[in-house]
Amino acid sequence: MAAEAGAGEPAAVLERVRHAFPPVAALDDVSLSIAGGEILCLVGPSGCGKTTLLRLLAGLEHIQAGRIILGGRPVADRAAGIDVPPDERGVGLVFQDYALFPHLTVLQNVAFGLEALDAKARRERALAALDQVGMAEKAEVYPHMLSGGQQQRVALARALAPQPRLLLLDEPFAGLDARLRDQVRDDTYHILKNSHTTCVVVTHDSEEAMFMADRIAVMNAGRLEQVGAPVEIYGKPISAFVARFFSDVNRLAGVVETGSVRTPFGRIPAGRAADGQAVEILIRPEALKIAPLGTRMASWGVPAPSGGTRARVIATRMLGRSSLIHLDVANGAGTEMHMHSRMPGQVLPPEGELVSVDLDFGQTFVFPVSDPK
Repeated sequence: MAAEAGAGEPAAVLERVRHAFPPVAALDDVSLSIAGGEILCLVGPSGCGKTTLLRLLAGLEHIQAGRIILGGRPVADRAAGIDVPPDERGVGLVFQDYALFPHLTVLQNVAFGLEALDAKARRERALAALDQVGMAEKAEVYPHMLSGGQQQRVALARALAPQPRLLLLDEPFAGLDARLRDQVRDDTYHILKNSHTTCVVVTHDSEEAMFMADRIAVMNAGRLEQVGAPVEIYGKPISAFVARFFSDVNRLAGVVETGSVRTPFGRIPAGRAADGQAVEILIRPEALKIAPLGTRMASWGVPAPSGGTRARVIATRMLGRSSLIHLDVANGAGTEMHMHSRMPGQVLPPEGELVSVDLDFGQTFVFPVSDPK
């Protein structure tokens, strides 16, 4: 079992961390606390500071400003002259390319970082870590004899074997094909949870973060945009950036009038936006619920129309578990807007058909255009 922080004590804390690669500010005043046994996913576009934050936690970059505390112990503090070397921080790291030694067996790779133990204890610990990830039977083979998924498991076993207080995964599934990635990701999640390992996962894949994380930290241009549980991040984004990052969106523009915004789907509450303020309205495709207008499409298996907005079907695409419907929606000004609806299952109305569209307000978000976020 991985080492854990004391009762009620965070496993890792970053306090006002700043780091720059001039002229770019990679991290700008980042503060974050990670609970013991928690899986935290860092997400954001390329260059937002995710990997820099991971490298600072690991000690692979020297901190420029702020403080990092692991297990209640300061390990990086420029002002206090503290910079604990990577091998003394109790941090495990799994790279995107796994970084296995090709000339060593699987067992030797996992045992490599256990020099403090005698030979017998080192072998037992390495075998236990391999058994933990379901790779004990491959102990004597070499990395080139393994599949990509098996190599990822060995890299995970090597990181877990020293029983780190914190495990860092940098895009760990990026090199796997889609089907294998899903399986390995699921296996890794259960391994981490069963071992109670505190883990930070860097990913650019929003779906992967939703699957893996207890909490998600969304980063944008070196700053934390929002931190929260997946259901909170997805259902209550605090900015247009967060809403767009976690799904495709339909976009509308409007102006607030008496606390709401006029749209083709009726008036939408404006939230924090003031009257007269220009706003951006983001509508997730699954928020647009389409239904047939007549009997010709009764085979859809969807509810009867409820008097929603009319739209014309431009194209339909079956995506497996859902269907994507391209729509032209009348905007009330004599023109049409192109929008997307995503419906569960097989919903494929004919092109050119008129349909009824109702809006799910729970997946519709309004943000002031002038909002700096």
